[in-house]
Amino acid sequence: MKTSLRSRSVRLIALACGLVATVFAWYTVGEQADQEARAQFASRTNLATGVLERRIQRYLDILYGLQAFAYHSEDFTRQGFRQYVTALQLGKRFPGVQAVEFVRRVPQAERDEFLLGLRADASMGEVGAHIGINPPGERPEYWVIDYLEPLAGNEEVLGLDILTRAPARLAAERARDFGEPSVTG
Repeated sequence: MKTSLRSRSVRLIALACGLVATVFAWYTVGEQADQEARAQFASRTNLATGVLERRIQRYLDILYGLQAFAYHSEDFTRQGFRQYVTALQLGKRFPGVQAVEFVRRVPQAERDEFLLGLRADASMGEVGAHIGINPPGERPEYWVIDYLEPLAGNEEVLGLDILTRAPARLAAERARDFGEPSVTG
């Protein structure tokens, strides 16, 4: 009887030790898998962050290039702007860019002269004949989208006074005040 109890006790002890070892191994493997998953997630996150930062920097380079072109061009015209932006090959090289704009500050006193010049610009084609500052109204100053490329498909934006839209106004004021690109939400 003692032998059968002893062998039964040994079997129970062996079973208990096996269970403890299994639970310990399961826990250890689970922890290791979690650590590997965290490391893999961190690695993928760093990779995605790097790709995103490089892509945003490329888009910012467009803005810096346009700024340099506007400030240093002898003849900064609508046609020159169009040629410059066309040479950038936005659709091919920067598929995330819908359009590139040049915003002109127009004081109230120069508003009518600005609109006459815009409407008389032959390079505007049919679009220019009916253009106005949107939304209409009297304001001390307008920040109007004057040059826009590509124009096709974006005509409704031409003439928009960005000062009337709070997010765009804040971004434009930040860009003006700090000399750095600024984005809206």
